[in-house]
Amino acid sequence: EAPLKDGQIDFRSFKHLRDACAGGKFTFNGLFRSQATIKEIVNRVLSNGRAQLNITESGKIGVLVDEAGKTPIQLITPSNSWDFSGSRNFPDYPHALRVGYIEKSANWQQAEVIVYDDGYNENTATKFEDLNTVGVTDRQEAWRFGRFMMAQSKMRNESFSLSMDVEHLVVSRGDVVSVQHDVPKFGGVSARVMSVAGSVVTIDRDISFTGGSLGARVRLADGTLASRTITATTDDTITLDSAVTGLDYGDLVVIGELGKETHDYIVMAIEPDVNLAANMTLVKYVPEV
Repeated sequence: EAPLKDGQIDFRSFKHLRDACAGGKFTFNGLFRSQATIKEIVNRVLSNGRAQLNITESGKIGVLVDEAGKTPIQLITPSNSWDFSGSRNFPDYPHALRVGYIEKSANWQQAEVIVYDDGYNENTATKFEDLNTVGVTDRQEAWRFGRFMMAQSKMRNESFSLSMDVEHLVVSRGDVVSVQHDVPKFGGVSARVMSVAGSVVTIDRDISFTGGSLGARVRLADGTLASRTITATTDDTITLDSAVTGLDYGDLVVIGELGKETHDYIVMAIEPDVNLAANMTLVKYVPEV
């Protein structure tokens, strides 16, 4: 295969990965002898840096880094999606992982570090599983890899699938989206804006809340997301603590318990169809992972 041209590569994302790996936190030190495609080999190397190859919104080849600090760029509710479904795994979690790696300080011999789950130690752990690494030659890095895999198995064991129309075009794989939906029963209630008078917003449905502080998450026509505290409500109006510039007819709004109006999810896959719609797969965004 011919090498990629410079114009086909998203150098910005590769530089971002390089910066994330600075200081030796993530490394790869090894050789591949097995038969595999270039894509498979590159992704195996990138996985040590919590990254994968990705096609950006501009069509270039870049890398997607799994990291904290991402900001939601889309609001998804029953008002702008359909065919919502979910699945969840219920694995039997081990108490500890035996993480295999190559120890460079011991003449490149196979070594092992035991990574305990929270609440377990060498005296209480009875359920062990083996986890092999590739390209890891540092004990501390092997330990971090084991902890990362433990955290993923617990905090990302639930996935959602849904369909969206052309609104999905603002979202790329790896982006974070805010979700409210009635099927899994999380978040508040969604509505469309009918009219705006300063900080008073009229919506297209009746609402009824009792007790607790309320908040609103809104998405403007240009895709901007904003959050506000709700100071008063009637059947079909909400009063915000401050007006949202640009809020207008047809914009999305989610109303719910303050700070819990929506949940954040990572877009794992986007499968477009011929009608400019797409099916999206989401997993929970947990910055601590």
